[in-house]
Amino acid sequence: MKFTFTILLVALTFKISLGQTLTPEFLKSDLSIVKNALEARHPEMYRYTTREHFDSLYRSIEDQFSQSMTVPEFYIAVSPLISSLKCGHTKWLLSGKDYYYSFYTTNH
Repeated sequence: MKFTFTILLVALTFKISLGQTLTPEFLKSDLSIVKNALEARHPEMYRYTTREHFDSLYRSIEDQFSQSMTVPEFYIAVSPLISSLKCGHTKWLLSGKDYYYSFYTTNH
């Protein structure tokens, strides 16, 4: 299940190109998708952070989306939300490849 969740988050990042500018409506929509995916699939989403803290962080990130951003800017803006879970199994990958494992090679 955790693998499926990671793939879902990576897929969200790559439905558009990295250099593309995203409208505020699109940013808010994608942020909502991230939150809904976490709530639907994360087994213990509120184990290390309270729902209140997560929701507050979500709203503060959503408030940043009053103007267009690039994909990397969106990634940076949403990263604190993902890291607030304090879950080593949940990853927010921009490039689509996980370079954190020593067995990763470009041949795979």
